[in-house]
Amino acid sequence: STDNGNSWNAVNNGLPNLLVFCIKASGSSIFAGTHDCGGVYKSTNNGTSWSPVNNGNYLNDIYSLATYGNNLYAGQAQRGLYLSTDNGNTWSSINNNSIYQLASSIVLDDTNLITGTNGVGTYLSTDDGNTWNESFNGMKCNMVRTFLIDGNNIFAGVSIFGPTVY
Repeated sequence: STDNGNSWNAVNNGLPNLLVFCIKASGSSIFAGTHDCGGVYKSTNNGTSWSPVNNGNYLNDIYSLATYGNNLYAGQAQRGLYLSTDNGNTWSSINNNSIYQLASSIVLDDTNLITGTNGVGTYLSTDDGNTWNESFNGMKCNMVRTFLIDGNNIFAGVSIFGPTVY
């Protein structure tokens, strides 16, 4: 939409899978996380065309994307978290033998990387994903779908099991 959502035009050229779970802008690029074997796609022309940026990595079912500086983070449903430091050209796993196999949401707050999972809770890393700590602290639901940071507040949207926002 170019008119605040009053009208919409499809911008799917180059996306083989039209099930898009997340979209994130970084500089002049837009990234889309898709379902199945699609993985991560990048557009440098406001979505007019898209190109894959998986480069041989088995990235599929990308449920969340986050950016901080030159870092692009991707949360994958079955294989955890991945990091690209070169605009999506190469990717490395930042799971470090952790239980983040179901990364459904990611948010960054300065140097804190927070991931919500599909069944195993919320985790915090203060070193770009090198180490992780559980971060429940009163949250009773372990299926975190989305985050929002507003000032000092972090909101978590969770699945239908229990309260919906913390």
